[in-house]
Amino acid sequence: RGYSELETAIQSRLGAPFNRIPLKICIIQAGSGIEKEMGVYDDVIDIFTGEPKAEHFHITVYPK
Repeated sequence: RGYSELETAIQSRLGAPFNRIPLKICIIQAGSGIEKEMGVYDDVIDIFTGEPKAEHFHITVYPK
């Protein structure tokens, strides 16, 4: 999934009026504690060197 698909999925769960706020999406790989901001053209799969599993990373979201 790409950045825009992820942003749209998150916004659709927020509901009005929050679903119109642009989002800054960051990924934290479990155990690292390092938060990396996703770029607009990043694909989630490109963030990882191996096959990602849901329990191995967290996604944080902030308003832009």
